[in-house]
Amino acid sequence: MGITIAFALALAFLIPRAVFERDWQAAGGVILLGAVYYVALRLTLSGATEPDIPSLSPLASLRSMSDMRGYAVVLDPSQPHILYTLAGSLQTPAALFRSENGGDTWDRLHTPGENPYLTGIAIDPTPPHPIYVYSDTQRGGICKTHDGGEQWTAAYQFQPSHNTKSDVAADANLYFSRVIVHPTHPQLLYAGVRGYSGQHLRGVVSSTDGGTSWAARSSGLPEVNVSVLDIDPLQPHILYAAIPDFSLPQDPTQECSPLSTSLLFQSQDGGEKWAQIRSDLAAGPILTLKKSPLPPFPLYTSIWGKGVFRSLDNGGHWEQMDQLEFQSTALLNIRDIILGPSQSDFLYVRGEQVSISADAGRTWECLTRDVSAKQIADLAVHPTDPATLYIATDAGLFRTTDFGQHWQAINTGLASW
Repeated sequence: MGITIAFALALAFLIPRAVFERDWQAAGGVILLGAVYYVALRLTLSGATEPDIPSLSPLASLRSMSDMRGYAVVLDPSQPHILYTLAGSLQTPAALFRSENGGDTWDRLHTPGENPYLTGIAIDPTPPHPIYVYSDTQRGGICKTHDGGEQWTAAYQFQPSHNTKSDVAADANLYFSRVIVHPTHPQLLYAGVRGYSGQHLRGVVSSTDGGTSWAARSSGLPEVNVSVLDIDPLQPHILYAAIPDFSLPQDPTQECSPLSTSLLFQSQDGGEKWAQIRSDLAAGPILTLKKSPLPPFPLYTSIWGKGVFRSLDNGGHWEQMDQLEFQSTALLNIRDIILGPSQSDFLYVRGEQVSISADAGRTWECLTRDVSAKQIADLAVHPTDPATLYIATDAGLFRTTDFGQHWQAINTGLASW
């Protein structure tokens, strides 16, 4: 490039000078020399190749990391240094990854059929902790592994040509919005399912063979989508579900909105029959339910725009938790409630931010003000260390080991595929 510029400057000086001195022979020679150089330069450039630039410069690597999104994160209950996450980007669908060092590095796991529609992870609380990954979209399904992700079984796959609204046949389409593993019987699963076109089953289903076959468990429930579902960890025959109240005009295929409200249901026989819980719970769409296994065994819920509520009688009467911190940090829309690992008064909530309460919800402290993310999709808490948290966000995955005083991005390996 330097030689080209120097040659051009020389021509710019020599041609006018030759013309000014009326030395036509010299001018012609300079012009001819310039033409030869121009042709040689074009031929050289036509055969040139791109320079050998590394595939990801530091700036490009930073950009790709900022595009990486985390959708779900779970910990192995027995070996909490082992984590699983669903991560992808705006250009690539979610894939499943595993970390064996607390999130420092990640390796991709290959699920059956390389399903690009994965939306959730459920891990069995009993050893050897089978893992289920599932989808609530078309062409999704559910698959499981018993060895940490090395080998997978397609436990349930969609058959797009068949639909059903009554029984769950082997070829029925199920869109899994929530999957729960029984705390003591690893082959027993419960799931909230939803339909998009009015032709697919909605409600609650269960499987007694690890997800291969499913049976409807919605007797007493209106035929609506179910995405809020929980199980009593001490009395697992008791289930709780929240569904939209369609005594008001609404679209049964839609998720809850600030204009809708929810009804609370309970089953005391593993989902065989459901009954509505008549309670004094504030009106509004219920976003999550969580039953505590620790005294006084409260049931927690959150309502869109109103925060967290607690019941000490399994849903009959409710107490609203203190809202001062929520109002000051826009945390009213709580999507998830996680119980402390060993103390009944310890609560974590995930909404627009992550907050913690050490007094059963009476006061709260925001933990994620310094995290550079706009959306927090999932939260996982270490089973024995309450100060260690993991979050999956639209800016990747982050970890704290000191109750949010410091957060570290843990995305190494997530953008390598």
